[in-house]
Amino acid sequence: MLGGGHETAYGHFLGYVGAKKKVGTLNIDAHLDVRPCSDGLGHSGSPFRQALEHPTQPLAGDHYVCLGAQPHSVSHAHWKYVLERGRSGALV
Repeated sequence: MLGGGHETAYGHFLGYVGAKKKVGTLNIDAHLDVRPCSDGLGHSGSPFRQALEHPTQPLAGDHYVCLGAQPHSVSHAHWKYVLERGRSGALV
């Protein structure tokens, strides 16, 4: 998927899960978009966390890349969350 808001990203990820295909994510954004869900519901800031935490086929940490993440736009907690899932070197 290319373009548009992140509110559709998790739905697209679920298509790969349903087809039992491997998938990688390239997020081009100043934010990591790994915020927790709100009251159990996803939103435009949560799709990559939802994918990383999928109950049966989670997105592998090394299959999530964010280009453009800005230190002043990314909370320490979100940076740490992504690093703990195995994504180290491709956060630029």
